[in-house]
Amino acid sequence: MLLAITENLKNSNVKVINTMRKDNWGKEVFISYASKDKKIAEEVCSYLEQNDITCWIAPRNILPGTEYGEAIMNGIESCRIMVLIFSESSNASQHVLREVERAVSKNLPIIAYKISNTNPCKSMEYFLFANQWLDAIGKGNHIGELHSSIKAIIGKEEGKVVDAKTLGEEKKTKSYRKAIPLVTAISCLVALLIITFAYFNNRKQEKLEDGDLLASTDYFKEKKEPEETNMDADEQGQQNSEIKEGQTSIEENEKVQSSLTTEERQANPVAIDEEQSNNEDKEPVQPNDDLEESVAVQDMVAIGDLIMFGTYEPQGYSTKNEDSDLTWIIIDIDKNNNQLVLLSEKILDMKPFDAAESGAFDKDNAGNSYDRNIKENYTFNQMIEFRGNSNWEASNIRTWLNSDAARVTYLDQEPSKRATDEAVNSYELQVGFLYGFTKEEKAMLRERESKTTLNAFQAEKDGKEAFVISSDSIAESYDFSSYGMKTTMDKVFLLSLDEVQKYLFENNLLIFVEPTQSAMDSDKSSYYKSYLAYDTKYCPWLLRTPNGTSAHEILAIGAGISDSADIWCFNAASCGLGIRPAITISMDQVTLDGDGSKENPFIVVN
Repeated sequence: MLLAITENLKNSNVKVINTMRKDNWGKEVFISYASKDKKIAEEVCSYLEQNDITCWIAPRNILPGTEYGEAIMNGIESCRIMVLIFSESSNASQHVLREVERAVSKNLPIIAYKISNTNPCKSMEYFLFANQWLDAIGKGNHIGELHSSIKAIIGKEEGKVVDAKTLGEEKKTKSYRKAIPLVTAISCLVALLIITFAYFNNRKQEKLEDGDLLASTDYFKEKKEPEETNMDADEQGQQNSEIKEGQTSIEENEKVQSSLTTEERQANPVAIDEEQSNNEDKEPVQPNDDLEESVAVQDMVAIGDLIMFGTYEPQGYSTKNEDSDLTWIIIDIDKNNNQLVLLSEKILDMKPFDAAESGAFDKDNAGNSYDRNIKENYTFNQMIEFRGNSNWEASNIRTWLNSDAARVTYLDQEPSKRATDEAVNSYELQVGFLYGFTKEEKAMLRERESKTTLNAFQAEKDGKEAFVISSDSIAESYDFSSYGMKTTMDKVFLLSLDEVQKYLFENNLLIFVEPTQSAMDSDKSSYYKSYLAYDTKYCPWLLRTPNGTSAHEILAIGAGISDSADIWCFNAASCGLGIRPAITISMDQVTLDGDGSKENPFIVVN
C-alpha cells in the first residue's frame, strides 16, 4: 500500500501544490509609495489587478480599527513582491524607507518603479542595490513591463516545485535539478517507514508467539497502569498499612518535637536523635512528578508583551472610566534584578513639559513680551521665563509623574493656565500621577537611573557639549556618550531619544501611538484636533531629551503624518503634547496571569 502511495505521489500533478502555496499568501504585490505619488500608485494597482495580479495598497487594504503601522508591517509580510514607486518624494520619505527595510528583512524581491530622475539616497541605495530597477520615464508601456517582471518573478518562484509528469522531459532544466532532491528525500522517507513498519511487525509477532502479549493491539497501547508486583493481596495490604503507620508516626513525632521547649530539647537530645534516626529509616515520600516546575516571571514574558498595572484618571474625571486600568508594553527585561521596564501602551494625557517660569507664556519676569524679531538677543534664562525649561531634572512633568500626593508640591513655577501656550491643560491642582496606584503597586516600583542630555543652559554652566538634533529620522545614529549628561533617579520617567531607538525602534515596536479616549476627552487644546485633519489618529508624545540649541525646546515623537518627520521640536510650555510614561517594576514574590497578548494581557497577582 505504501508503495502505491509513493507511486501516486510521483505521478500527481504538483501544480496543485503551487495553487496551495499561492493561497497561503495574502496578496502577490505590496505597493509602497509616498502620498504625493498616490495617483500613480493607484494606476499601477488597477492595471496589475486587471491583469490577474493581486495587490496590497494603503489605505485601501487597512481594516478599520487596526493600527496603521501594524497593518503596513502585516501587509508586507503577507505579500510575495514589493513594488516601490520610486520618486523624489518616496526617496525622502522615512516611512517608505522603513517599508523597504522591512521587505529586505523578509527577503521579498523588490522592483523599484522609477518615475523621476532621482538618485537614491544612501540609505535607499543600501537596501536596493541588489534589487531590480524599472525605468518608467519616457514613452512605452511601462506598467506592462512591470507586469511582465512580476510574472517572471512569480513564475521563477513557482518553478521550484516541478510537475512530476514532465520530469523525464525536463532532466536538463534548472527546475528538474531542484526537484530531484525533493523526490529523492520523499522516496528515502517512504523506504525508511516501510523498513521500520516491517521490523516492528516482526517483533510484535515474535512476542505474540512467546505469549508476552495478551492481544496484538495491546502492543501499541500506551501503558497507563502501574507495573504489577508479585505481592499477593495480604502482603500488599500489610505494606500499605506499614506505610500509613510510618507516616502517622512521623507526623506525631513532629507534633511532639514542636511542643517541646528549648530546655526540654537540650535535656533529652538522645531521644530526639533516636526519633530523627527512626524517621530517617523511613523511605521519604517521593514528590509528585506530575507537578510542573515553577517558572521565573522573567522567563514567561517577552519584549512587546502587554501587562496591566496601576490606574490613572486624567484631570476632569472623578469616577473610574474604561481607560482607568493601565496597559503597558514590556520594553526591557532585567533578569539579573528580576525587573521589567514598562511603557504605557497609549498616551495617557496631554500636558506641557514645563510652565513658562514667569507665570505667563511669552512674558518675562519684568512683564516684557517676547519679540520674535530680536530672539537672538535673549539669554537662555530669559527664554526659560518666556517658554519654560527643557531641563528634565527641574521640569514640572517629572515632579508630577513621581508624585502620589493629592496636592503636588512644585519647586518652581507651577503649571498654571497662564503659563502654557494656549492657557489650557494646566495641572497644578491635579493629584500626582501615582495617586491612584495601590500600596502594593507602589511597593513594586523601583527607582531607575535616568541619564539625560543637557540643554544649552545647563551645558553653558557646566562647560559641556549640548546635544543638538540634526535629523528628523528615528533611524539616525547618535553617539550620546559624547554629550554632557545629567543623572536622576526616577520611579516614573519619560523616555529619552536614545531609549526610543534602543527599546522601540530596534525591537520593531511602534513609535507612533494614539491617546486613550479619556485623554482625548480631557484635552482642551487645539493640538490633537489639528492632527486629525491630516488623516492620522496619532498624537506627538514628549521625550525627556532637550534640543541643545536652546534652554526651552524639548523633543517629541511625531504624529505619524505621512512624509512628516519622526521627531518634532516644541516649546516646553506647549500644552497639547502627549504624556506616555515609563516605569520599572520588581517581579519578586509575584506571579502573572494571562499570556501577554492584546486580548489577554498579563495581570500581576501578588
